[in-house]
Amino acid sequence: MRDLREKDWFWLDNALIDRTDLNLYEKMLYACLARHTGKKEYAYPALETLAKELGIKDTRTIVKYTKTLADKGLVVIEKLKGKSNRYYLKNVEKVVKSDEANLLDRVEKMVETIKENSKELEELKSRFTQIEAQALAENSEVINGVTVIMKTFKTTTADDLRKMVDYVKDKMTNTVVVLASGADKAIFAAGVTKELTSKVKAGNLVKEAAVITGGNGGGRPDFAQAGGKDATKIQEAMNAVKETLKNSL
Repeated sequence: MRDLREKDWFWLDNALIDRTDLNLYEKMLYACLARHTGKKEYAYPALETLAKELGIKDTRTIVKYTKTLADKGLVVIEKLKGKSNRYYLKNVEKVVKSDEANLLDRVEKMVETIKENSKELEELKSRFTQIEAQALAENSEVINGVTVIMKTFKTTTADDLRKMVDYVKDKMTNTVVVLASGADKAIFAAGVTKELTSKVKAGNLVKEAAVITGGNGGGRPDFAQAGGKDATKIQEAMNAVKETLKNSL
């Protein structure tokens, strides 16, 4: 805090006026203390004097406001037995910059925490997807000697469908897997292990399902994804794909 008195007036740092964490009376109290400080290192006005200058009747209110200033790091209070307190004012600009630095540090730490939590969440989702894929393999059926896995989910993403198909293809042989998902729109993913691609192609399977649900698509013989606009026809599409597999395998 610089003392810039000239005759009967002095300046306060704009940083104090701009603070939103202080009410008007707290700012006025800081100004009063600055006025009493002058060129000295501290101010020592009586509570009654401060109350009078601020137009406040109860000195307990002054005590409350000075405590707020102290908590904000703007004032250091030295209590003297039998005498008025001494108030050492800190440079407002430095305090504000310090607060901003602390805030930036806290924000950076929060961002790091969010990143760590997001990483853990992705790992959990990946593990959950593997568990779901394992459950699919356990609930398969056999059509003409070929393991066929078909299941419909409600809200599973296209990426998670792909991961489940890849997991099944990596762990199993002589297998066809067709998955679907969709609350608003239909999503399909199909996988065919390499020894079966001469008989049935994943791209043809998802294209058939997508056309029924008002969409289109295709892909590789061993993996393909597609989508449709009408999620209400997902089951109809899956039934049609199953019939195709019965005729193709």
